[in-house]
Amino acid sequence: MKDISYPFTAIVGMDDMVLALKLLAIDPSLGGVVLSGDKGSGKSTAARSMASLLGEKVPFVELPIGVSEDRVIGSLDVTKALNEGQEVLRAGLLSEADGGVLYVDEVNLLPAHITDLLLDSSASGRLKVERDGISITKSAKFALVGSMNPEEGELRPQLLDRFGLFATCNSSTDWKIRKEIVENRIAFERDPKQFEKKWEQREQIAKEAIRNAKSLIKKGLIALEPSVMESAIGLALDFGVEGIRADITLCKAAIANCSLRGDTNVEIIDLETVAPLVLSHRAKQVKNTRSSDKQDDLKDAISDSLNESSLNHSGGSTDTDVKDQSQSQKGMTGDNSSDGDKNPKNSERSSQKLNWSSIETALDSPVKLKDSKLNLKDSHHRSKDSYSKPGIYGRKISSRSIQPDDQLTSIDLPGTLRMAGAKAISGQNSSGTSNFGATINYHDLQVSIRERVGQVTVIFIIDTSSSMGNSQSALKRLNFVKKALSDLFEDCYQKRREVAIITFGGNEAKTIVSPTASIEIASQRLEEVVIGGPTPLASGLDLAHTMAQNIKIRGGTPYLVLVTDGRATLGSENSEISPFKEALLAANKLKMLKIEVIVVKNHEKYTNTTDFCELLYEALDASSMILIEESL
Repeated sequence: MKDISYPFTAIVGMDDMVLALKLLAIDPSLGGVVLSGDKGSGKSTAARSMASLLGEKVPFVELPIGVSEDRVIGSLDVTKALNEGQEVLRAGLLSEADGGVLYVDEVNLLPAHITDLLLDSSASGRLKVERDGISITKSAKFALVGSMNPEEGELRPQLLDRFGLFATCNSSTDWKIRKEIVENRIAFERDPKQFEKKWEQREQIAKEAIRNAKSLIKKGLIALEPSVMESAIGLALDFGVEGIRADITLCKAAIANCSLRGDTNVEIIDLETVAPLVLSHRAKQVKNTRSSDKQDDLKDAISDSLNESSLNHSGGSTDTDVKDQSQSQKGMTGDNSSDGDKNPKNSERSSQKLNWSSIETALDSPVKLKDSKLNLKDSHHRSKDSYSKPGIYGRKISSRSIQPDDQLTSIDLPGTLRMAGAKAISGQNSSGTSNFGATINYHDLQVSIRERVGQVTVIFIIDTSSSMGNSQSALKRLNFVKKALSDLFEDCYQKRREVAIITFGGNEAKTIVSPTASIEIASQRLEEVVIGGPTPLASGLDLAHTMAQNIKIRGGTPYLVLVTDGRATLGSENSEISPFKEALLAANKLKMLKIEVIVVKNHEKYTNTTDFCELLYEALDASSMILIEESL
């Protein structure tokens, strides 16, 4: 009895997700799609339904989070090795997904080297294996679909960029749509066959549209005019994307959308339709934001950019843009000042955007540190999450003969078989008989030497509340942060470390820089930080806990650098304990991760004699404290 998948055409309220999956079904070489959204928003259901669009016998392969590299790319076929003495590759999950869909739930938690394997094969359509004495290239043409909940950690920027499309899949707030979703789901669970029959005609229409679109592209019937290509390149430049991948994906996605419409001439409307899916995870800047909805802002900005491009192609004037830009540059302040501060100057000061050049000008003397630099372990040294030894985890780098203290779980089977095979062949040469079934002796056993090299990630948790923005000393503290980050960024570049930045101020804590080795990205995001509001210290520590935990799950080593005066003025809603006690509880939870923590203390004279940083230092079990000198 075959499993009945939820009909793809029965998905409602997720237009961006549906379009992204259709485009990927038409052209898997787009490089995969990431579905990012809340829990229970239908991401995995949509991925499974997508496979049905490609045909009844199309494979749907799900990649588990704890999968090994051997299972992904394949391993030695033990049966043939023992019975026939042949080294034959047993198919892995990539080969099993050939011609179908490969789905990865929680792709943001997948180890980076496994994600690289998936993306390489998805883009090339081939799997090249060089291991265990086997050299082979196999077909691996599949549509790669990854889903993630951003609350559980972001996908690393350098990996995210390699996914062709990105769709936000948050649950609809329209009650009519939610009602339709609930009714459809209950009807499907009550009688899957009847529900499938109800949607059968619409499913067939969708399948036929996909087949026709694939045929148009395969026959080379789609025409991409130079003007459309120039507009795609213009979009990539306008949104500050890095590299050329976005330009290519924009053109390929527009071609796929054109074929989906049944047309043969790619138009600007195709580009405008697919651009949000291609640029949402790559755009470094979105001009003229109008609303609190980032996706709507992106779509408006794409439309504006294409209209401007059209005017330029037709010789039109865009003088109004210069006026708009000059107007936007006149006021760069937020509105996060406290209600009790009625002084316009103080209000402007407490919510200003950081301008490092003006901060440096405001300082009479350079920043001095009690400790000369952040004392982080050199990434060339082996940490607790980076080692080479016999075992079952990590990447195999070699093998050796078994020793008395080795565990049998780390046996290198291919190496053991080769050793036994060599003796069998030697016996054959002397006696003239084949002996592949010979008993394997203890001394024939080989163990795998595996290396698990953890990526070192330094997470900065920075207090950006008004307590850090209302005095001259606050500017000096921020300059300290800038200089410390600048030094460490250079170090990260040279030693292949990563950095991340979390800020807490106002009513929330947020990740402004996900783990990255890019100095440019981190510096740019720092320029956009807004100072002001209360201090949600516990929220900042909780967000750092989530990020650090995800890094450890991926086999990395996180370090935390907390920059704060230790005071907490905002806790969770309806909490019965003080904000600072909440922060201490969050600190204790962080301590359970057993990671290195450095506290950067703002030295000020308070009327209250409590040293909040010292209490945090103890709760976090921090390894050291850096003091910004009072004399600055």
